[in-house]
Amino acid sequence: MIIMSVYIDKRTNIIYINFIFKGIRFRESLHLKATKTNLKFAERIDKEIQGLILAGKFNADEFKRYFPNSKSRKIELIGGIKFKR
Repeated sequence: MIIMSVYIDKRTNIIYINFIFKGIRFRESLHLKATKTNLKFAERIDKEIQGLILAGKFNADEFKRYFPNSKSRKIELIGGIKFKR
């Protein structure tokens, strides 16, 4: 079972994707305002990531592809990417 959700930060009106991967919870911003078009886009991204996780193909490189502006250091825990200090 994959636990994922798209949600809107009520303070900023920004869309986030929330998911657990390899036991680690991620809350990643899409850096998009909550509009009808952007919410449809977020739902599509959510489904794509779910598919990759189910297929065993989601990894640190895929994470960076979907969330290139992420400052989360949690991704180092799943391997593949080291952040510059």
